[in-house]
Order: sequence, then C-alpha cells, then structure tokens
Amino acid sequence: MDDIKDDWIREARDIAPLDTGNLRKQIAGDVEGQDLNLKTIVTANAAQKGFNYGYYIHEENAGGKSLRTSGTVKKFLDEAADEAKWKRWLEEEIADELKRAGW
Repeated sequence: MDDIKDDWIREARDIAPLDTGNLRKQIAGDVEGQDLNLKTIVTANAAQKGFNYGYYIHEENAGGKSLRTSGTVKKFLDEAADEAKWKRWLEEEIADELKRAGW
C-alpha cells in the first residue's frame, strides 16, 4: 500500500497545476487501517489565508479558469489514480506472499 501511495503522489505531482509549485509540494498521502482493512489517502491542500487552492482547482474547476501550464490537469488526483495498475500490484504481491508461505 505504501508503494501505491507513493506512486499516486508522484503521478499527481507530475500533472498538478504549476503556478508557484506550492500545490505540488503539498500533495501528501498516508496509509490507514490494519491487516486487510487498509486504505490509501492522498490529499492536496495548498491553503493560503484560509483559501484551499487545491480544493478550488480540483473540485471547483478553478472557477472555470484555464490552467497556464500545458500537461497539467484540474482533476490531478483523479487522473493520477491508476486503480487497474494498483490492483495488479496487490494481486502480484499477494500471489508472491502465498508462494513464499508454501500455498
């Protein structure tokens, strides 16, 4: 799950809007839970003076404004999420662990 979190953060930083770079620096994640009840959470805040810039870009469509930097997207967290790849990673890890355990 840590690999998934790190991959998601890395991919999101690559496509997050780039103005001052603050939003990209503020993308962070955590793995919560235990055993088979784990989840990965990735957030992007970049709040200034009580205004959440990350939320504004991602959830409020940047107020309809266009992005200045090509290759960036407003839904950077959603676009960076590659659930099919991560599912494949988890399945491979589980299969490897079962082999090591003699199953």
